[in-house]
Amino acid sequence: MISSVPTAEQSWSSILLRDELRAQLHRAGLELQPHVLAQRSPRSGGGALRRLLAPTGAAAWVLASCSEAVQRHFEGSGRPALILGSAHPGVRLPAFRIDLGAALRHALGTLHRHGHRQLALLLPRTPFAGTREVAASLAGATPRLREPGMAVAVREHGR
Repeated sequence: MISSVPTAEQSWSSILLRDELRAQLHRAGLELQPHVLAQRSPRSGGGALRRLLAPTGAAAWVLASCSEAVQRHFEGSGRPALILGSAHPGVRLPAFRIDLGAALRHALGTLHRHGHRQLALLLPRTPFAGTREVAASLAGATPRLREPGMAVAVREHGR
């Protein structure tokens, strides 16, 4: 499993998902080996990725919180890989994902129904497809929430 986020910085849901995946693989007689690969810029990770892949006999790779460059590397390499999360536009690898757009629209609708009219969304500044998907979904949902006194703000933070 390749992730750009060290375990200490991962969300609780990511840790639970990884641990469940590890348990399922263990029951099937397989092992999950997590690796952290820094991917702070769109082109980073190339040399480190080649070094990581060179000595391994991995049956398949799970890509979690990976940059477009890493996803495209696996797409072009022919190595079996599954994206845990959202694929970047045009990347044709299988992905196991939550529909972040639907989750966001549901959250906005729930907040709106409960009378909230001043909404803000803080997104991490990352090169990951899921963050971009949430921002695009919010842009698509915002026109439906137009009414007097309604305000929706999006801000990036971190890294």
